[in-house]
Amino acid sequence: SGAGIFSTSCFGPTSVKDSLFENNNATAGPGGAITKISCSLLVENSTFSNNVADSYGGAIAMADRLTRDSNYLTTPDLFIGGSRFANNR
Repeated sequence: SGAGIFSTSCFGPTSVKDSLFENNNATAGPGGAITKISCSLLVENSTFSNNVADSYGGAIAMADRLTRDSNYLTTPDLFIGGSRFANNR
C-alpha cells in the first residue's frame, strides 16, 4: 500500500507539490503512488505516471476511518490542481 507515500494518521493536511511519482508498485494493496487514510491531501503541479496497485487507486488511494474513542468517521478531502496522470492502473 502506498509505494511512494503511506500515511494513516496526521495532524493536518499533507501537501505534495512539484513532485514526480513514477513506476511505483503497491503489491500488497491500494495506492500505487500514495495511500492516505483519514488525512486530507493537496496535490499541486505533480505527475503520476505508470504507477500500479494490486487492489485499487493506481495513482492515489484515499480512505476514511473511525476515530479511536468514538464512532466518528473521518472523511479526508482530496484537492488536485495542475497535475498530470498517465498510465496508472
